[in-house]
Amino acid sequence: ERQIQHVAAGRINKDSTDAVNGSQLFAVADDLAKKINNLTGQSPSIMLQGDLGTTQTLPLSNVINIVGSNTTAGDLITGNIGVEVTKDGSVAIKLSKKLTGIESINFGDSVVLNKELVKKIQNFDPSSGGTGSSTKQLNIADQAGTKAQPKEDTVQLVGGADDSSENNIKTVVDTKDKEKVH
Repeated sequence: ERQIQHVAAGRINKDSTDAVNGSQLFAVADDLAKKINNLTGQSPSIMLQGDLGTTQTLPLSNVINIVGSNTTAGDLITGNIGVEVTKDGSVAIKLSKKLTGIESINFGDSVVLNKELVKKIQNFDPSSGGTGSSTKQLNIADQAGTKAQPKEDTVQLVGGADDSSENNIKTVVDTKDKEKVH
């Protein structure tokens, strides 16, 4: 066996062509072993935080579930949500200003907007022959604005709307002709 002994430590850098000695190799191997041991005692993780400030730390091996409440594939559409990465590294999930493909919107217990109603709310201009929501309903008084059109040409109020509640459409009496203006 041959050994080269008492070798001085060589320079260690990207441009060095020096030989290295055993103590230099040992130092590199020992440092690497310590770092590996530290990692095996801990699993790499990711931290998640929502708008409410709650932070959750999960191991990288976990599956991150991004969920909504609708699980029926046929009820879902594409194109109305965008995702942006902000300058601070946040991921911003945004709703489009111009929604498309929506068939129904529920605003609470009883107000529902659906595609059939949306089809009817169009063509407002009577001069263009509009018949949507509508020529007559939006122009129900005569030119002077004092006499109501016949019942079949007016909007029907439902839900107890009358002149007794501040929360409903009111009927006002014209003081000049003593006729009701709707």
